[in-house]
Amino acid sequence: QKGVRLFADTTPELDTNVEALLEADLEADPETSQLDDADQAGTSGYSKNTIRAIRILDTAAQADNIQPSDASAQEAESLSFNKIAHEARRDDAVTLFFELLVLKSRDFIDVSQSAPYEDVQIVPRPKLRQAASSIA
Repeated sequence: QKGVRLFADTTPELDTNVEALLEADLEADPETSQLDDADQAGTSGYSKNTIRAIRILDTAAQADNIQPSDASAQEAESLSFNKIAHEARRDDAVTLFFELLVLKSRDFIDVSQSAPYEDVQIVPRPKLRQAASSIA
């Protein structure tokens, strides 16, 4: 399969576009993403993919200077799912979409979509930034 890996088991193998997006995260702790599922879930209560999605969204929000907000996705500045997953492999885009649902159910983000098949707008909530800080 062609495309960028967002949920690779070993972060150093990621494409340079994703590395640029996650540069701050990787510099902070390059070995974190290499822990196995049991270690990741045991230390934070989140799955490896949920942790990766938290980092991806928080890093993208910081890169776009989008502050966490309690406002709805229609009222606040938001991230674009299409922009984040643009060059991702299909299976990683699906994984990220699933993790959006998980994070929405835990009130880490708010999401909106104007119509079926349209872009999903993602608003980070303060809880997302807190989680990103606690798992760093």
